[in-house]
Amino acid sequence: MVEAAARAELEAGHSDAETVEQVAQILDDAKRPEEARTLRNTIARHEGVIRSGPTQNAEATVLVLGAVGAGHVPLRYLFDVQRLAALSVSLLSPDQADAPLGSIDIETLRSVDIVFSTLGDVDHDGGQFAAATALCATLGKPVLNSPSAVLKTGRDNAAKLFGDIPAMITPIVRRVTPGELADFPIDTPLLVRPAGNHGGDNLVLLRDDHDKKTYLAAMPGDQLLLTPFYDFQSPDGYWRKYRLIFVDRKVYPYHLAICEDWLAHYWRADMQRSDWKRAEEEHFLSDWRAVFGDMAAHAAEEAARRLDLDYGGMDCALTPDGRLLLFEANACVLLHLDEPAAVFPYKHRYVPPIREAFTHLVGERAGRRR
Repeated sequence: MVEAAARAELEAGHSDAETVEQVAQILDDAKRPEEARTLRNTIARHEGVIRSGPTQNAEATVLVLGAVGAGHVPLRYLFDVQRLAALSVSLLSPDQADAPLGSIDIETLRSVDIVFSTLGDVDHDGGQFAAATALCATLGKPVLNSPSAVLKTGRDNAAKLFGDIPAMITPIVRRVTPGELADFPIDTPLLVRPAGNHGGDNLVLLRDDHDKKTYLAAMPGDQLLLTPFYDFQSPDGYWRKYRLIFVDRKVYPYHLAICEDWLAHYWRADMQRSDWKRAEEEHFLSDWRAVFGDMAAHAAEEAARRLDLDYGGMDCALTPDGRLLLFEANACVLLHLDEPAAVFPYKHRYVPPIREAFTHLVGERAGRRR
């Protein structure tokens, strides 16, 4: 029903990008990726260049570069739209005859001061990293989160990037097909997810071969990622997942999810209903290094340096012996400030400096700070 209604709106010329993306996601979930890509190309071609921000006296003009079919950096809260002007463009997928820019005249993009490439997930490539790299080279502007830098940040490359950091546990991630998983013995608990998946919705813990067979029967996808499961339960019985944001390789604390289960995410933690959880999160945001301790704090700072992105972040836990357990570190880390100030006043003190830091970085790299 949703798909039919949205398609009718699209054909009538009334649909917007948000509606189209909802339909495309439905098609992706239904394993109809070609149709999803067609819809995304249609809306990208229709929108062309989207202009936003101040028309005069902007600190800089940013080309926000996206691409059809790519996994993107979440942008909604990342920079101050009152201070920076933006031209947003989504590259058409390489299978399109008019790829990558469609009817966009590249000369209209040369007025920007800097490019921010939002291609953030190496498992959603489809040739788009090459197209983005070529466009950035043609424009010759400073680039934040260059595609070549992001390409090094896949989950299965984490051990290579971070594996020798003292006091940091970096599980080795194995990329397999469903057929390879079928032959893989489950001797110890393993986490499995489709490559390119975020948010934990399709993250499954396999404890034995029965779990594996059940998982494979659901036809999970062509590429899977296997990760050894480290139980990070705290002595009080809860599981804590910390999120750190990296801006220009500097660490900023963002949130703490305290959950009743190992599948820990902020939306599952129900932080709004628990005074003690929010008090602990406030302590983390006010002095994350004290919460982490010297060993884990140094590990996080080294990980930020080695990730080597202008914007990125890390989800992690702390082990009882004071080490940092890595879940993921990449450019796709979500940043927002949707929680009500009346309930989360501390977040409205500690989160805005992250956006300020990235806004400052954009202006500084663009060379047009006033």
